[in-house]
Amino acid sequence: MTTEKKEYFYSADTYDAMLKINKAQEALANNESLRAVEYCIEALADVFSQLLSKLSISLKHVNIADMAFLIEKNGIKVDFAKASYNINNLRLKLLTKVSIDRKEVIEAINSTKKMVESSKEARVS
Repeated sequence: MTTEKKEYFYSADTYDAMLKINKAQEALANNESLRAVEYCIEALADVFSQLLSKLSISLKHVNIADMAFLIEKNGIKVDFAKASYNINNLRLKLLTKVSIDRKEVIEAINSTKKMVESSKEARVS
């Protein structure tokens, strides 16, 4: 007799995060790269905090890279850490006036959208 292992999923409400992604796209269209990246970070912080709360982890003032690491470390099967680190790093570049390519901001928005969408149904190990 074989026993099937049940799969469990956590889900985040992504409505507000998707609105922030739309705002990020608008900001980029208006050549506001820093604001676009900040909207991405806000969107990710929203869904990441929801996933962390499912794990009974409550954090304040933690960057999205740390949040992504904790999500992965605690058994949610996603691949958020590297992209989150890159988005956080892009924000730091913009704050310190380091020159960036518009493509980097587009990539940040696209990565954010993928992570938010995959937060709708995140598999737990």
